[in-house]
Amino acid sequence: MRYYLLLFSFLFVHRASAQIYLNKIITIQAKQQPVVAILESITRQTGAEFSYNTSIIRTDSLITITAQNKTVKQTLHLIFGERMSFKERDKYIILQSADDSRFWYVSGYVVDEATGERLSEASVYEPQLLVSTLTDAEGYFRMRFKGRPGVMNLNVSKLSYNDAFIPVNPGLDQEVTVKIVPRDYTLDTVTVRNGKRIEDTWIGKAFLSSKQKVQSVNVGKFFVDKPFQISLTPGLGTHGSFNSQVINKASLNVLGGYSAGINGVEIGSLFNIVRKDMQYLQIAGLFNMVGGTTKGLQIAGVSNLSLNDVNGVQIGGVHNHVAGSLKSVQIGGVANYVDSNMVGVQIGGVVNYVRNKSRGLQLAGVANITDEEVDGVQLSGVFNYTKKLKGLQIGLINVSDSSDGYSIGLINICKNGYHKLAVYNTEVAHLNLGLKTGTRHIYTILFAGMNTGNLQRSWTFGAGLGASYKLSKKLSVDPELTLQHLYLGDWEHANLLNRVSLHLSYQFTPFFSIFGGPAYNIYVSDQSSFPKYYRSPVPDQGSQHLGNSTTGWLGWNVGLALF
Repeated sequence: MRYYLLLFSFLFVHRASAQIYLNKIITIQAKQQPVVAILESITRQTGAEFSYNTSIIRTDSLITITAQNKTVKQTLHLIFGERMSFKERDKYIILQSADDSRFWYVSGYVVDEATGERLSEASVYEPQLLVSTLTDAEGYFRMRFKGRPGVMNLNVSKLSYNDAFIPVNPGLDQEVTVKIVPRDYTLDTVTVRNGKRIEDTWIGKAFLSSKQKVQSVNVGKFFVDKPFQISLTPGLGTHGSFNSQVINKASLNVLGGYSAGINGVEIGSLFNIVRKDMQYLQIAGLFNMVGGTTKGLQIAGVSNLSLNDVNGVQIGGVHNHVAGSLKSVQIGGVANYVDSNMVGVQIGGVVNYVRNKSRGLQLAGVANITDEEVDGVQLSGVFNYTKKLKGLQIGLINVSDSSDGYSIGLINICKNGYHKLAVYNTEVAHLNLGLKTGTRHIYTILFAGMNTGNLQRSWTFGAGLGASYKLSKKLSVDPELTLQHLYLGDWEHANLLNRVSLHLSYQFTPFFSIFGGPAYNIYVSDQSSFPKYYRSPVPDQGSQHLGNSTTGWLGWNVGLALF
């Protein structure tokens, strides 16, 4: 009990002493006197000096006042009313705007405890109020606060130093010195990161200030959840320069925003940048960029960029890029790019690219490229490529190193597949040269042929599909379907020959084989007259009339193949 009485007495005396001048009794009587003259009169009676900003007090203004045996504080209220507040410090009475009095400041230095060196670019922050700053070149900081929370601690973080904190007295201007200790890296656990940080990308360098980058490095392990943020640009918003450490449920960015994470909805008229993970919905007029994983829907007028995995849908007016794996859908007006694996659908106006494995559908106006393996469908207007094909390729040109699937196109090239250069004879054209490429499951045929004799001259070219089924180590049966055009002295007429062939092939050596077999022809032509040396390929006997301008007959072919 005695201890508490002593403590109470000390606090009472301390509080009373803190109001020495404001509680002194004075008498003032003035008529149309300048404010500065009245303040000088109070100074003569009390010994206190006044400190104030001349921009908020007009010292030449004239007032009339009568204060008989009033305290200094009462007298000042008669002079200034409620628009000013009054504080004592030492022998000074500080006059402040009532609005300014709501704020209080903490300032000081951050120093290296071992050397005493003042440290620049150290992050000083209050984790509950989300007020933060960086020390300047001299290690100095100054922070403004509003309100008086019950307990407050300032946290200090800097790369290569251990974090530190110091308690402060809420509501009072004060100066502190914070000493931090260099980190002992021999005790740290080394974490290997996959990929780059947002701050290391060209977008991070272009759109984030150096202060924001330093802040995210210094305070890398501290994050806090908040319901929402509104920002004009990165660093200019409801969370200030501390936005890189805040995970928001809702984020509205007037121009662009920068945050630690999104667990809800984010909308930016130009761009959104997220350091860690984004979940649910992100919409931007230009681009979205996420440093962690993306789950949900991203929509951007130009580009969506994710430095980690995406499990959701990306819709970009120009481009989508995933530095990790994609599960679900990418739709890009020009291109889609995945650095790892893709499971789902890529739809690109020009090109789709997957660095590793693709399972699903790649649909592109020009080209699909998967570096390692396709277990699905590649469908393009021009070109498809993969190292190992386990699915289906459909395009003008299809290329693979090895294939357990099917390639359908004008040119199908499989490095370890089926390649033949055939020289052969048919009843229609005596000399034909054909290139067969693809796999034994399915290969394409490009060929041309001619007759040069004076009795039945003709020229022909065409394409087709075939397959090869092994009957034994050297013997195989090869069904083929071809379509060819015959030039019979006049380009104005269409002479189309559809041909179904069945070859029996014998492989003498790995580079030489012979083949031959029957074929059935379906010939469609609107040419009824022929120039000299040209005539119809339809035989005089054994043909069948199949309809208007259509004839069928049984034919043959025989030849040899190289490779």
